[in-house]
Amino acid sequence: MPGVKKGIRRGDVTVRGVKATRTRRAERKGVTKNPVAERTIAENREIAYLMSMEYVAQVDIAKALGISQVRVSQLVNEECDIRREQRAKTAEQWREFEIARNEELIAAWASKAKSDQRAADVVLGHATRGDKLKGLYVSRSEVSGPGGGPLRLNATALDMSRYTEEELKVFEQLVEKGTVTKPPEEGAT
Repeated sequence: MPGVKKGIRRGDVTVRGVKATRTRRAERKGVTKNPVAERTIAENREIAYLMSMEYVAQVDIAKALGISQVRVSQLVNEECDIRREQRAKTAEQWREFEIARNEELIAAWASKAKSDQRAADVVLGHATRGDKLKGLYVSRSEVSGPGGGPLRLNATALDMSRYTEEELKVFEQLVEKGTVTKPPEEGAT
């Protein structure tokens, strides 16, 4: 089809229940078929950003959201800034942020947890998550043998009577060389 960029298809795009027609020129007539539900600014910002990533024109996004094209441009730019800042954070900053956020959630649910079992489960879940974030919760696995007993290592028994005196001395030297010992403590004699 001449005039259409490769990879950009025409048609409808639906993001979180909002439907927009993907075109590069806005139509002057017609209104979106779905009534626009009231959304928060953050929801509109994310929807506008995701639709722009699907190559939907800003005018079409504006029509679908029931806002102006200028406002769509502002929302997309704000979301790009937010995502850029999030990517710039280091892992430690994210961990600190999540610990603080988790503690706020625990504080919010703590009063309800005293009388409501489900709220107590929520608090317990957040407390466990907080412990994991702080490095206090360590998951460990232990391997055991048959019936929960110790593992049996199949070491071949050595018949030392088959070695000569010289071979036994070499063997003893090899064992000494390969044995890991603790370094002597300072001040010990």
